[in-house]
Amino acid sequence: MATVKCIYGPPCSGKSTFVNENMNPETDLVWDFDEIKCALTKKAAHEPISDAQNDMCCWLRASFATVAADSKTDVVWFICTKPNENIKELLGKDTEYIEMDATEDECLERLMQDDSREDKEFFKRLIHEYFQNGSEEGRCKVMNKECEVRNFLNAVEIRKKDDSDKLFLAGVPIVFNKKTDISGLWEESIDPEAVDEDTLKDVRFLVNHDFNMIPLARSRRNTKNSTMRLSIEEDGVHMEADLDEKNPKALELNSAVERGDVSGMSFAFLVDGDKWEDLDSDYPKRTITHIAEIFEVSAVTWPAYEQTSISARSLESGKASLEEARAALDNARKRSERIAELNSRLEEI
Repeated sequence: MATVKCIYGPPCSGKSTFVNENMNPETDLVWDFDEIKCALTKKAAHEPISDAQNDMCCWLRASFATVAADSKTDVVWFICTKPNENIKELLGKDTEYIEMDATEDECLERLMQDDSREDKEFFKRLIHEYFQNGSEEGRCKVMNKECEVRNFLNAVEIRKKDDSDKLFLAGVPIVFNKKTDISGLWEESIDPEAVDEDTLKDVRFLVNHDFNMIPLARSRRNTKNSTMRLSIEEDGVHMEADLDEKNPKALELNSAVERGDVSGMSFAFLVDGDKWEDLDSDYPKRTITHIAEIFEVSAVTWPAYEQTSISARSLESGKASLEEARAALDNARKRSERIAELNSRLEEI
């Protein structure tokens, strides 16, 4: 059994340098996503790659993580930005996690000296978001619109508040324990434990997922003083948003909801924990067990005809998780077969 060490941290925090200085090049194994990407695509370390290339790298990462502890070498090093729940499960409970002890200023200084990272502004944002939210991967996906999105029908309405003339919008953007079809690829539900207060630490209220618009409301740490308040109930996450009567966009939405022209809600989120069942079938079941972050909730003009829907781009995250789960199952079966074969041989001795 090998010792598995997971080294993680923001860009330019010194992860690869740390491993190079502490590993035994004669015996140790190293997983470095950037190095694997270069080997597979012949592209530079920080050059963008296609979805298909990224999917293959993710599949190999899951396979590597699954068998890391079974390696006959002394130490296996696993380099990543921040391990999600799936990776932690694949690496095993005995994995040692080491976060780089680098400040944001130190990472930014190293970035300016790193000629391989040509898009300095992009990596500056990633570094800043890591220290703000602890997740480079999540911010990459939301900027590329690759975070997952779900729509719900009849979930939004305008109400009067405290018997005054002021109006506020109320709705249920997230529903728990509802089995839904995702593009005919899998059945999905969201576990009530998937959302906690940390998940709701900074959420904007938008219309139709327009990330370029000024938010109509915002929940910061979900305090009472926030212009949007979110509450975790038995059936899902409920929201209330105060609308600014001086904002023309807010007045437009107010009118559209009252007329019934806007009748649905949606939310964009990043999954870092899920459970799959019936992986051998053509229609597996997925339970989302933990949501790392909810970026925004939206009132939507075109809600799905079914209970939920998912856009073509946002399918990539779920597909990657499904492939990782199937790869882990396949590797587990192969390990069981090897153990059974070994036991059989021992019985013959």
